[in-house]
Amino acid sequence: MFGQGNKEYPPKLPNGCAIELLDLYMFVEENEGYQNASKNNKWAEIAMKLGLQEMYAANLRIIYQGYLDLMSWRYNMAKNSLKWLESRVARWMSKLRV
Repeated sequence: MFGQGNKEYPPKLPNGCAIELLDLYMFVEENEGYQNASKNNKWAEIAMKLGLQEMYAANLRIIYQGYLDLMSWRYNMAKNSLKWLESRVARWMSKLRV
């Protein structure tokens, strides 16, 4: 689906070092997501947190885009939809109590 089937797992840096996607995801989320990490130039900092040299910052950004961006977007959409639904149910329940 979405051309994801032919990707190598785990993804590797040019030096052959495997990237743990959960760790990458958590450090990006710690920086308030992909867009904020990119806008605030946090990729070198994320590389260092992963125990890598700063020179791999661009590679990590590309790996995140290729492996995690779609998953992260879908997760956030589902989470926001659930919050919207919960607020609608709460409003409906409050009307029933009147």
